[in-house]
Amino acid sequence: MDRLRCPKEDLVISGDYNSKAGNTLLIVFERCEGKDYCKSKEEIDAWLVRKFLVTVTNQKNFLKDVFDPDKRI
Repeated sequence: MDRLRCPKEDLVISGDYNSKAGNTLLIVFERCEGKDYCKSKEEIDAWLVRKFLVTVTNQKNFLKDVFDPDKRI
């Protein structure tokens, strides 16, 4: 098996991150180890060079408790 284990549907990041604890997004990858189809650490590291994750962030705050449309954003 010479392919990545990829999700079958698009992933979406969403939620309310208005607290200090929620200001950081942590994405963790687990290295494939111990299976016949796993690549070596060196091959994986070489493939990861210059790879990027791109996220779109909202720079406006939406005040959920304010009902006036002009003051809500």
